[in-house]
Amino acid sequence: MGFLALPDGYVEVRTVDFLKNKKTMAITQIATFVAAVILVIIGNTIESFSFPNSSNSFVNILLVFSMILLIILYIVAHELVHALFMKTFSRRKVKFGYNGLYAFVGSEAYFNKKQFIIISIAPVVLFGIVLLLLNIFISMKFFWLIYILQVANLSGAAGDIYMMILLSRLPADILVKDEGIKIVMYSRML
Repeated sequence: MGFLALPDGYVEVRTVDFLKNKKTMAITQIATFVAAVILVIIGNTIESFSFPNSSNSFVNILLVFSMILLIILYIVAHELVHALFMKTFSRRKVKFGYNGLYAFVGSEAYFNKKQFIIISIAPVVLFGIVLLLLNIFISMKFFWLIYILQVANLSGAAGDIYMMILLSRLPADILVKDEGIKIVMYSRML
């Protein structure tokens, strides 16, 4: 269960602010881009990229808007999975937001290291498995429709993966408060 208040003896040891820390923002943005490029190359070796071609331009426009809508729905679902785990671990209300660059979810609760690692990677793992299974079992003519969502899933999780790696290097007693874009880590005073 997440803590509702910071226990005595804990002090702030690290803050990650994806908007204010330009280096962290650059690392996650570059990782997102590089991962997307690599994943598209991998996808192209599995099934050559081809956009469904219709002689009807309305159908083509509809396909593009459908893909955009699916990506937006994926982003919402990704944040809902974060929220589900935050709510499960803390029993506290979560807040949602979007700042023009990032969609986010935050909480007033403090999560232990294991809980926050689960919160961080749950969406990428859950959707990664579901989308992989869809790509395996659904007709190859829909490969890119599904795979583009997988690219968004894996490359878009750069910030979540960054947090998982960072937390794995911190002490076992770490507590994490995710305020949305700003994530503050606390540890016992020595």
